[in-house]
Amino acid sequence: MPLYNYRCRACDLEEERLAGIDNQKVICTECGEVMDRQISDDEALSYYFINPESQATHNFSTQA
Repeated sequence: MPLYNYRCRACDLEEERLAGIDNQKVICTECGEVMDRQISDDEALSYYFINPESQATHNFSTQA
């Protein structure tokens, strides 16, 4: 399983966690609230500019 960065919605704690695709909710160890997965710059760039499937499903037209 890959490591992902998470940030707590309530207390802003940041942690690195092992998580699978099916992990729906990650709970903060400090306050017990739900944590959100943080998307790194590398992940964002690879999804929009390197992954050919993502370009096929998005309209990147610059026409007004």
